[in-house]
Amino acid sequence: MSLADPEKITRMPSRPAIIIPLKGGPLSKSRLGGTAAWRRALSMAMAEDTLAAVRAGLPDAAVFVVTLDPATRAWASSRGAGVVADPGSGLDAASAAGLAAAEEAGARVRGVLFADHPALRPREIREALAQARHTPIVVPDHDGEGTALLAGPGALPTAFGAGSAAAHEALGHLRVEGSWPGLRLDVDDATDLERARMLGVGPATAAALALAAPPAWWALYTGALSYVAVGAMFTAEDVLRSHRFRRYGAALP
Repeated sequence: MSLADPEKITRMPSRPAIIIPLKGGPLSKSRLGGTAAWRRALSMAMAEDTLAAVRAGLPDAAVFVVTLDPATRAWASSRGAGVVADPGSGLDAASAAGLAAAEEAGARVRGVLFADHPALRPREIREALAQARHTPIVVPDHDGEGTALLAGPGALPTAFGAGSAAAHEALGHLRVEGSWPGLRLDVDDATDLERARMLGVGPATAAALALAAPPAWWALYTGALSYVAVGAMFTAEDVLRSHRFRRYGAALP
């Protein structure tokens, strides 16, 4: 295992650890469509909101970001996360590298969470990890087939890919669904993104979506604002005229 910044990894036997595999780079979230630059910006915005929710919900947790992308490594390091080199052979290998780093640092309870949960709430990750203190768990994604969170004490065998929720159950992880819509919603395509928007995304994702809005949307938005502003001006003028008439109209011959 190769660590990009091993000085960030200290012994922490009483602290949990969250491992966040994050591909980064121009190939991020290809199923979302759009340009590579837009997908990368949105991917990093979702990662920002995911990390912020983890920090708020688990302020004592150590976070390890597993990546090969130089810009993503710099981002993770600037956010105080340990950076682990991705072996480059799939999600299981990336997760194993992050889990090994957490084990080396002495974390007893460890979780694997991907960086595409822009609607994640701090309460959700806190409650879910509490369920994993004594037994390994798998939290399925919103359709019940994929894995949103894998967590537990000690070693965590992984089987990411199609049907991973059932595969993780077969490996001995307890299936826990909870009332955690933001945690269970990982964004892979435009439909997922719209679901996240309806739940309420974090500020970074909201800003990325606003900046990426097509020109037609901005024309509609600014047109609506102009309509409201002109309407407010005419309403104010009408109220003022009515007030002046009531005040001075009686004095007119």
